[in-house]
Amino acid sequence: MVKEQLINITIRGRFLFGLCALQKAINHWHFDNLNWQMLFDFLIKYPSGDQIRDLVLWHENQAECIPFCILDDQPYEECMFEFISKIQYEYFKDLYNQTNKEVCEIIDLTAQVGTQSLYGGVRDGSPITIEYLNRIINILEKNNIEIPNLNDFDRFIYESAETDWIVWGDKIEIEVIEKFLNSNKTSK
Repeated sequence: MVKEQLINITIRGRFLFGLCALQKAINHWHFDNLNWQMLFDFLIKYPSGDQIRDLVLWHENQAECIPFCILDDQPYEECMFEFISKIQYEYFKDLYNQTNKEVCEIIDLTAQVGTQSLYGGVRDGSPITIEYLNRIINILEKNNIEIPNLNDFDRFIYESAETDWIVWGDKIEIEVIEKFLNSNKTSK
């Protein structure tokens, strides 16, 4: 089962798995003609952050761009955003309205992988984040979308959960993230 394969992958590695699943879904539904650059620029700041402070700042700032926050019936002025501008808000709203609920759900679930354990720590390897990844995998399987190769994520394995930082894992270089995303642009 997927749970066993992902339990010793760092939180940053799990987040990257979510990004790769998102890339596969985008291509599967032929949404690759849309401009995803700003969203991916925001999202990759999480696994490429250097310290726990970077992860917290990501949660407070970039997390505002996810569908859960954007696809609300309230106008921008009433949403109390602190980070994204009205132009960015309109970009994200337009982007998400041109996709489907599955893609939006994958984005939200990936963000939850990154934020779920920020304040409570990652006790027992943060099994709730595995549940979010399983939900992402279920979306992929239900729609006959190839799952990112789990073996590719072996490079993000941690040995023991002696400290929270070990479970969070070290930052992932932008070049590595881009390589993973590019290799997941194809789907069955």
